[in-house]
Amino acid sequence: MTSLPEDHVSVVIGGTSGIGRAIAMAFAGRGGTVAVVGRNEGRLDATVAALREAGAARAESFRADASRPEDMDALGAWCRERLGHVDLLAVSIVATTGGDGLPPQVKDLTLADWQNTIDVNLHGIFLSNRAIIPMMVERGSGQVINIGSALSPAGMKGQPHSSAYSASKFAVAAFSQQVAREVEEDGVRVTAILPGAVKTPLIAGSAIDAAFGGSMTPESVATAVLELTGFLHDAKVLDPYFMPMRVRGGGRAGR
Repeated sequence: MTSLPEDHVSVVIGGTSGIGRAIAMAFAGRGGTVAVVGRNEGRLDATVAALREAGAARAESFRADASRPEDMDALGAWCRERLGHVDLLAVSIVATTGGDGLPPQVKDLTLADWQNTIDVNLHGIFLSNRAIIPMMVERGSGQVINIGSALSPAGMKGQPHSSAYSASKFAVAAFSQQVAREVEEDGVRVTAILPGAVKTPLIAGSAIDAAFGGSMTPESVATAVLELTGFLHDAKVLDPYFMPMRVRGGGRAGR
């Protein structure tokens, strides 16, 4: 793939682990500025160092919680002042219920667990998009990639024991479709990508980590994001699913 111009700016929310970190590293390998956003100062520092080593012309970090309106408002202001503009926003944030075991059914799901999942998975997408998209509209170009979930091998069919997660990821897809229509005439593309099982530790062993028959690496999803950003500016991609190849005896893994 061709290198990015030095003034290209990518902002990756959730960029210190899993799919988000893989996306940040992939863009660093092509040059330009990469800014990662996360909650853990130590992981932010480590990721910035890795981005520089990977080839980013400039690596930055911003400590924030995507589910907090004041944090995302501050991020938008920081991007304007520190980065000047944003060419790409990738949002890879996720919360589930149930910890390391089987997520609870609705009858056992607490309001606090439901609210936390919606706050992160849905409100975080809304707040981060709202913070950055106005800059793209003003500039007349930009691309937003919201990381959703395929939920099942048959697409967005939902999963037992994962009502909050499934509800939030259905909503991310619908939200992204609507925003895409709002800003298309302003030269901004918005896409929700919907990966199946990915080898990250967050939901390994949970009900969401189910019979996909195989799993992908975060780097595979990052490569797909790079491909999406390479489309001509007069083309768009709507709600692509990325599913793992079915491998005999494939292990269990999940996003």
